[in-house]
Amino acid sequence: MTSGVEAFYRCGHDNDHGPVMQTVTVNSASSPTSAGCLMCDLDVIKVRETIMDTHVARASSTLARLAGVLLVIVSMGFFAPERAQAEAVNLVVCTGTHTGTFSPGLTNASQPINVTTTSSWGTCVLPLGTSASSSQSFQAPLSCNALLQNTTDVTWIIKWGDGETSTYNFDATYNDTGGLNKTVVGIGEIVAGRYTGSTAITTYVLFNLELNACATTTGVTSLSGPSTLTIIQ
Repeated sequence: MTSGVEAFYRCGHDNDHGPVMQTVTVNSASSPTSAGCLMCDLDVIKVRETIMDTHVARASSTLARLAGVLLVIVSMGFFAPERAQAEAVNLVVCTGTHTGTFSPGLTNASQPINVTTTSSWGTCVLPLGTSASSSQSFQAPLSCNALLQNTTDVTWIIKWGDGETSTYNFDATYNDTGGLNKTVVGIGEIVAGRYTGSTAITTYVLFNLELNACATTTGVTSLSGPSTLTIIQ
């Protein structure tokens, strides 16, 4: 049997007026049959429907493929670098206490002092459930005035609750917060161990620094206050 496309062109076609009235012969299984432009019109409609269905199917298939590719990209995180960077700003946020002991006590006169400092950060909100501490023992010539001087190139070893460590190198700045309280801010870098290359910031407050005690023979034997530890990527 003659195909729809063949029947369409055999009927003739005028670009301005559509199908031209022309009789064509359509062969059936039994005998040839004459058909007019009605058959031609039906074939034209079928051809157009077929072409339209093909375009719609192709468009739907293309949209489906694009949707699939987009889903894969989102799943792999290609659109997430900004979110990842924002979430990685604060790696560690901990609070706790800082204590310093001095033997013999600090006085107005500089002398060799055995110093022990301990920072305990038992509450970390990031990572949740983490704890950390840092203790140092050393001897240095100190006085009450020297204690409040800015210090450079200080190194602490931070010990994490799971046994890992971080080596923290920083400069310390002393700030007068009014009254008898002094705030110490340390800003530096983790140079070894966990979080290597990250910036670290510590703060601790020295409560009730009785400068009058510096004039006594006993001097200032201990200082303590709240402390924070923040590590930033």
